[in-house]
Amino acid sequence: MKKSLFKKFIVTTMAFGIVATAFSTHSFASTTSTVQGGTLSGGSMTFTGLPATLNGTLVKSTANWAIGDITDARGTGEGWNLSLTLTQFKEVDGNGAYVIGGKSLATNSLKVVGVPTINKKDSTSSDITTITPVASGTALDNGSTVKVLSASLNGGMGSYTIGNLGVELTIPANAYAKTYKTDATVTINTAP
Repeated sequence: MKKSLFKKFIVTTMAFGIVATAFSTHSFASTTSTVQGGTLSGGSMTFTGLPATLNGTLVKSTANWAIGDITDARGTGEGWNLSLTLTQFKEVDGNGAYVIGGKSLATNSLKVVGVPTINKKDSTSSDITTITPVASGTALDNGSTVKVLSASLNGGMGSYTIGNLGVELTIPANAYAKTYKTDATVTINTAP
């Protein structure tokens, strides 16, 4: 009987040792996530004409210029701005070339009358209050760079749908009946 009891003791001890080993072994693991930045893109503008017919009094012509969606996927929080520079309206010939010594409209004839709206394309984008649109009444056609939209530091991160920029061209009663053109430069820049 002693022999049988001894075998039970060895089997029980081995089973206990296996169970004890299973409970005393711990494995700790960790993981990382490297979030890579993307790019700042969008903000293209589509310009439509501002036709007008002279009638002996001051005439105003309005248009809505479309602004493309803007995405800031850089993940830097540096802010950004969408800038527009327009030259003075000057006379062009039938081929769109400027007429040397031609007529022109006064600078500051084109002003903002409708500020662009801003909406999130993705609900996790920065709050739209972190993006400031250009002020109504801002003159555009004097060769100065105007910030149409400006995202603050730590703002404007994500993707946005931008509404139209409403503009109004004022043409005086003594204007010459010509075709006038302005050259536009649109840029999206890092920093507010």
